[in-house]
Amino acid sequence: SSTGHVVTVTQEGPWASPNIDVSWEDVMSEDTFSLYVNNRRTCLKITEQPLEGRVTLRGPEGVKGHLQLVQESFNGPVHIIGNVVGLSEGQHSFHIHEFGSTGNNCQEAGSYFNPFGRHLGDLGNIYVGANGTSFIDIVDDAIDLFGPHSVIERTIVIHKASDDLGEGNNADSSGNAGGRVACGHIQTEEDYEKLVVAEAIIE
Repeated sequence: SSTGHVVTVTQEGPWASPNIDVSWEDVMSEDTFSLYVNNRRTCLKITEQPLEGRVTLRGPEGVKGHLQLVQESFNGPVHIIGNVVGLSEGQHSFHIHEFGSTGNNCQEAGSYFNPFGRHLGDLGNIYVGANGTSFIDIVDDAIDLFGPHSVIERTIVIHKASDDLGEGNNADSSGNAGGRVACGHIQTEEDYEKLVVAEAIIE
């Protein structure tokens, strides 16, 4: 099976094998497709299952928050919802970075997630009110939770300033967004629940 999908075998005869290793490259659509096993045609069907990611955001100066990422189907948009508290008032850039590490005040998250030579991980800016709270509700059709370019196991980073979207006079790889004020590792729901339990035991 491939991440987020259950692949079932429809046997067309006694020659069909119940144990077929299907790589992600074989799964190119949401429909029934065919493979040849031992020179015999075998039909397989992809059954969609929504995939979820969870994030706990933390920052060196007390910023914290929780996010949920949901993708209902292969090639569908990703819905990001949640909240962050402890930020300064105004706009802050909101990015996915390439590595799943939050160490060294978020520096170990690496650069923007950029698999195609463009800023796929650029989620724009979030607005923070005077009370330091931001309620996040973003629908993005560029990132994926499924497949080889999934953002699961990467890191969401919130920057000190807004992203100038390349329009600044000194645009850099982070859109002149300044330092990193909070970050969180994107995990599957199962791994996230294990982390929550582990932290509860430590506390």
